[in-house]
Amino acid sequence: MQSQQQVIDQLRVRIEELQSGQDERRSQAEGTSNRLGEIASRLDDLETSRQDSLLQALPERVQALSQRFDELSNSVDVRFSAAQEKEQSLESSIEEVRKLRASQKTSTQQSQPSPQRQTRRQPEPPSPPFSVSGVELRGGRSYLAVASGAAGRLSDLRLVGEGQRIGQWHLSSIEGHSAAFIINGQTVVVPVP
Repeated sequence: MQSQQQVIDQLRVRIEELQSGQDERRSQAEGTSNRLGEIASRLDDLETSRQDSLLQALPERVQALSQRFDELSNSVDVRFSAAQEKEQSLESSIEEVRKLRASQKTSTQQSQPSPQRQTRRQPEPPSPPFSVSGVELRGGRSYLAVASGAAGRLSDLRLVGEGQRIGQWHLSSIEGHSAAFIINGQTVVVPVP
């Protein structure tokens, strides 16, 4: 009986050791669970803080983009106004050149004695049905910027290269401040601003 009592005592000691180890593991598990809870809470705080900072920065970014858009819009408006002024100046210059040519022809005809037989006059070169706004260089090639009427917007302008046509008007060359067109077998030189 005494040997059985010893076995029982040993079992009790072993059970107490196991319970103590289990309590220790339970305590460690609770500590780990608490730490995991703290980490999860910190992650939630960081995510909330990150979202808040992004939301706070959003109006500033929208404001900056809006200002940039306004700046670009103003720049386009200024350039467009300058192009319109240049076109109006060019049209005035062309009109003055036409008037000057007409007055020179009139004075030349009046100063020359009338020949016995009438010579056949060349018809007046036709005026183009478009206006030339300038020359643009792209890829080493020159292009005329033309508009079918008064260019009120940039979208009214069209680029035409040598060899291309605008209706019956064939652009044969661009040189300096003039462009040569061929229409009905006749060459017409148009000034370029």
